[in-house]
Amino acid sequence: MKRNSFGTKALLAAISLALLVYFGVQGVRYFRDPLTTTLAYTYEVEESVHLSGYVVREEQVLPGESSGLLQLLREEGERVSEGGTVAAVFADQASLDLQTELASLENRIEQLQYAQEAALGVEITQINNSILTYRAALAADRLQDAEKQGDALRTQVMKRDFSVSGTEDLKTQLQELQAQRKTLQSRAAGSVRRITAPVAGLYSAVVDGYETVLTPESLEALTPSSLENLKADGTVSSNVGKLVLGDTWYYAAAMPAAQAQELEDQQADGVSLSLRFTKGVDQDLPVTLHSVGAEENGRVVAVF
Repeated sequence: MKRNSFGTKALLAAISLALLVYFGVQGVRYFRDPLTTTLAYTYEVEESVHLSGYVVREEQVLPGESSGLLQLLREEGERVSEGGTVAAVFADQASLDLQTELASLENRIEQLQYAQEAALGVEITQINNSILTYRAALAADRLQDAEKQGDALRTQVMKRDFSVSGTEDLKTQLQELQAQRKTLQSRAAGSVRRITAPVAGLYSAVVDGYETVLTPESLEALTPSSLENLKADGTVSSNVGKLVLGDTWYYAAAMPAAQAQELEDQQADGVSLSLRFTKGVDQDLPVTLHSVGAEENGRVVAVF
């Protein structure tokens, strides 16, 4: 018994000693660990350069119109397909008044047809929402949006009225209006001429004379002095407007050669570039540095 008791004690002592050594070594390693951790945050650094330059686009000036009464039918920045109507030329004021009356009649017929084909029941909440949208457009001075919302509101109200009174009156009104339209169309035949787009593009009513002076083809030859002394071509004008062609726009500006080199190096390193305009555009536009022209007195023309 004594021998077994002594052996057991010796075994327990050895195990205890081994545990103490193990935890001691781990404690020393923990307190002497050369690696430490800390809380880190990610953020972006933005560097800006102030530039003054020109937006360069491929543009085609539409032929001007000197006879009759011109009415532009496209909004600024609206996309026009090839052959699409850009403007209308009326022979005289009477022809213009006739077309205005015809357009109002067409709008009325379209509303009645929509009311006839659509479901008769219209919820009051939809009309209330349309009224709120209409008031918001008026408050924001968006008259074109207000006109569209007004047309939609009148259609909804008519649908509500006819859902109660029946559709017989609707059919009678449609027949009367269609007869009036046929009479007006016969009177208006030949009194209006339409100007169409020769190619597809974005419409702009502003012709500033730079359309033929500043083109994508002229960018390679630009120098800081020629860009600074750039003048519009006074012989280029049109009361019809122009078309902006293609999807690639350029921005050309003169800047110090050292800054342009820094931008080239950053772009090569994968740094993203963007343009932030002071007015007219409410978001940053991602761009690439397209080319850098020849140096002139320490400055170059950078094209984005």
